[in-house]
Amino acid sequence: MQFRILGPLQVVDSGRPVNPGAPKQRALLALLLIHTNEVLSPDQILDALWPDGPPGGGTQTLQVHVAKLRRALGGGTAGPLRTTDTGYIIDVAPDELDSLHFERLWRGAVRDIDTNPARAAAELHRALGLWRGPALADFVYDDFAAAEIRRLELLRLAATEDAFAADLALGRQAEVLHQLEAAARENPLRERFHE
Repeated sequence: MQFRILGPLQVVDSGRPVNPGAPKQRALLALLLIHTNEVLSPDQILDALWPDGPPGGGTQTLQVHVAKLRRALGGGTAGPLRTTDTGYIIDVAPDELDSLHFERLWRGAVRDIDTNPARAAAELHRALGLWRGPALADFVYDDFAAAEIRRLELLRLAATEDAFAADLALGRQAEVLHQLEAAARENPLRERFHE
């Protein structure tokens, strides 16, 4: 199963889209993916999804949303969404979540920029190709996603800067000049674009 948050939330299983369900279930999935492989207590989830206070019967409401999301993701104990003694966790391998895959590609490429700029450029463009729009685009107005959106967008800018650096090291000035000028205009405070 593939989870995508580098753009609108998407779930794909064996090449087919999976509908996580109603808006609260989608928000629950996004919250769990932001905290991949980390147990979140029911209180943490209730506070994040209902910042003005949970509905009456908050814990039971949460359990209903978890059960529906679990069914949507393949149900049962074999699915990625698990209940623990202290809360809920979604088990996702690094290659199953696009943001983790992006970060792994980017970090590996950064190590290669000086020694192998061709490989670095290819990996950086591959990493940036995972983006389908703004991170967690469906949740830009949700407080629980704000910090992760900012973090991912800053990583995207850093990866873009590194991709330009690798391309320039390969002598691709003519190919990237217009893109680099546009990036410098759109991000006037990012010194590496101007440099």
